[in-house]
Amino acid sequence: MKTTTKTILTALVTIMLPQWLAPMSLAANQVPSTQKTVTQTSLRDPFWPVGFTPIPTKVKEIEKKRSQLEKRIKWPKLELKGITRTSDNRYIAVIKGVGLVETGDTISAKKDGLIYRWRITAITKAGISRKRLDVKEVSTNLQKRK
Repeated sequence: MKTTTKTILTALVTIMLPQWLAPMSLAANQVPSTQKTVTQTSLRDPFWPVGFTPIPTKVKEIEKKRSQLEKRIKWPKLELKGITRTSDNRYIAVIKGVGLVETGDTISAKKDGLIYRWRITAITKAGISRKRLDVKEVSTNLQKRK
């Protein structure tokens, strides 16, 4: 039985050894024809579902769209219609196109396909203080409805 095992091992080594050593014998810049070269597109996250391929991001297109959006941004002025004081000494304001606002309220206005948002930080008898929050594009579905 020892002779049989030795014979099998010898046969395995003589058959498999050239295949194991073949990749090592190639020059550093040679790739055997049976192996694929690894490219950036063939790499995948091991946690992706089977068959999933990510959508390639087009950074230049995104940056171009962002710069076009930044050119369109022109913050509209909020037209203050009036300020009044409530019975508990808080001030509230009336803004044209928005309505009654209090300190801490977030308001928005649509202009030229963009939605502008502010937060009212303070209301005094002298006027209102506001903080610009963000600008978003109106989605195409909303534009078609109106």
